[in-house]
Amino acid sequence: MGTSGKSWEDKHLHKQSDITSLSKQFADEHIVRQWHKFNETFEEIMNRRSASASSIFPFIRSKLLQYELWPRYDEAAILQEIYLRTLEKIQEGRTITNHYAWIRSVAFRYIQELSRKHRRDLDSEPSSLEILMSPKTVDEDLLTDEMLKVGAAFVKLSKEEQLLLSLKSIQNLSWPEVQRAWIDRGYGELSLSTLRKRKERALSHLRMIYHSL
Repeated sequence: MGTSGKSWEDKHLHKQSDITSLSKQFADEHIVRQWHKFNETFEEIMNRRSASASSIFPFIRSKLLQYELWPRYDEAAILQEIYLRTLEKIQEGRTITNHYAWIRSVAFRYIQELSRKHRRDLDSEPSSLEILMSPKTVDEDLLTDEMLKVGAAFVKLSKEEQLLLSLKSIQNLSWPEVQRAWIDRGYGELSLSTLRKRKERALSHLRMIYHSL
């Protein structure tokens, strides 16, 4: 009886092994099919003359412009990341039914990630500017690449933009003080709300220049 029990157990384990192997084979074949299908779609998109490219490329460009990441990133850079992320998902067993909708969705999320990352990178921007514009002599050996890059972007701003960022972000003046300094320097009378909006636009312009360097 012990022998027959062992024989049944061996057969059961062998059957389980066959099922596992068959399941893995089907899973592998599914992954390969998914990969081939996505590759075909991706190659079609990378052909800039295709109809799908004429839809996907402008979509990515518009989002890069919206999040002020152009021309630091272009469509090819975004698509390359999408390709790698998609292959990773396919290898995990993900089934993608609508490749074009998927690519748009992944592109949008990735661009948002990049935007958040670069905004975090610029969080130290006022302190970098403060160091660069300090009346004290700055030892160039102590300047980081980040500081030099912020400084290079700052000097490309208009005089009005430089003044607003200097008064508010560097000197940390209150808005009424900024308004008085603005008028004293002959730039005309502007409301506090207008000055705030101009400062935000100046900061946005600084980011755009910074990312283009």
